[in-house]
Amino acid sequence: NNRFFRALFRPTDNMIQALYLKLSVERGELPLHVGYGLPLMVGRKTGFNVAFEMYLALHDTMLSDGRIDNLTGLKVNIVGDVLQTQANVHIVDSPKSIPVEFSLAR
Repeated sequence: NNRFFRALFRPTDNMIQALYLKLSVERGELPLHVGYGLPLMVGRKTGFNVAFEMYLALHDTMLSDGRIDNLTGLKVNIVGDVLQTQANVHIVDSPKSIPVEFSLAR
């Protein structure tokens, strides 16, 4: 029974660490997981395309984890040379969400 398995191992116990790792890996850094991680933003001209690329990469990377059910409130903004991101990460079979916010200075 999947519910029993999930309850037994509590998938939220190490979720904060898993989210940190997802946000720390540069896309393409793991040869067997080419779609995992976030694109390198250093040296790129800021604009709509960069914000949209980060939005898609964050969405895909988060949802590649089977413990994550959904993302809500996903926002990517560029203010000057800083890319700001926020989202709520919803865990499978959990009433709680984990708020995630980070900024990348270019």
